[in-house]
Amino acid sequence: MKILQIAPCFVDIYNETGGVANIIRQICLALESNKIETILICTNTELGKTVTEEKTFYYSDYLKIIVIKQNANPLLNSKKQIHNLLSSINNISLAHIHTSFSTITDYSVKYFTRHKIPCVFTPHGKFSPAMIHNKRALKTLYFKLSLKKYLKRVSEIIASSSNELLYLNEFGLKNSSSFIYNGYTSFSENEHPKDVFIHNKPFLLFLGYLDPRKQPDLLIRAFHSSKAKNIYKLVLAGPDLYGYQMELETLAKSLNLIVGENIDFTGRVTGKIKWELLRNARALILPSKGEGWPVVIAEAIGNETPCILSKECNFSEITQLNLGVEVTDHSISAWSAAIDEICFDEITYEKYKSSLEKNRLNFTWYAITNQWIAKYYSIINDAKTK
Repeated sequence: MKILQIAPCFVDIYNETGGVANIIRQICLALESNKIETILICTNTELGKTVTEEKTFYYSDYLKIIVIKQNANPLLNSKKQIHNLLSSINNISLAHIHTSFSTITDYSVKYFTRHKIPCVFTPHGKFSPAMIHNKRALKTLYFKLSLKKYLKRVSEIIASSSNELLYLNEFGLKNSSSFIYNGYTSFSENEHPKDVFIHNKPFLLFLGYLDPRKQPDLLIRAFHSSKAKNIYKLVLAGPDLYGYQMELETLAKSLNLIVGENIDFTGRVTGKIKWELLRNARALILPSKGEGWPVVIAEAIGNETPCILSKECNFSEITQLNLGVEVTDHSISAWSAAIDEICFDEITYEKYKSSLEKNRLNFTWYAITNQWIAKYYSIINDAKTK
């Protein structure tokens, strides 16, 4: 069996990263550990910036990585280059294509469906309202004229959440579909670092890119309006690749929130340090306007940390599973109330903690990637019987 993974971004197979790249990395490593021949084709960019050179190398006998060049506008890449690359790979059992609106991914969908090679498509939030909003008219026209008919032919669309399936239905993609959540990497108690700085007061945690779409500005305003600000600190952990931190610091100062005392910016955190922050936070808070299904949700569950999430995080099951709070609008008052509830209602908080303990093992990367591998086998076997 030979599995292809197609990504429009750079996937650092050796190091933990964020977002889609981290999800693809985990799937590739799981396939490799199961001795399933895997080829990862990714680009040399992250958020539009070149981060490495073109190269081909082997992680092991079972995992090959091909990094190709991507232009600043991902729709202007050479289709001929991608065609020649895909056609040079023999005996492909299945291709998994991650996201859309990029030449490498969209041409791959066309290539594999035309050649009747089993393929899976995962949108990773690309069809959510907030993500489609930017250049909506252009994206919608392109989708209808160039992409829709091919996506309707893929073996299966596998989203990151049940909510995402609803967005796909709105675009007329009602073919075979399902969803698989994202996962987290667990660390045992004796692996926790001893020198990690633990904040000197209880804290609430935002973890992710400092991206305007994730609305850390709304969180700062809601925190300022809450009673919790008198006891808790707000920690915003994540890289500032959008150049947004200075504006957020200015906002905090205008609200008399002192950086270092009431609010902290940590920059990018990974591995054990990220785990330490998550397990010590009172709650993870993500007021995003557009997501797929953020990996950080699974990481919070793994740490038994309750969540406060926007409905655009696409985890409506959070209330059914009793893992935290879903806030259905983006008003400061609604988020401030949710913060105070999770900080001061101890009875409800303990219910969240109990449910998190019961559910946490269902979200490990081991459990999640096993679902992916089982799905691959199922699709490949179905294709053989047709």
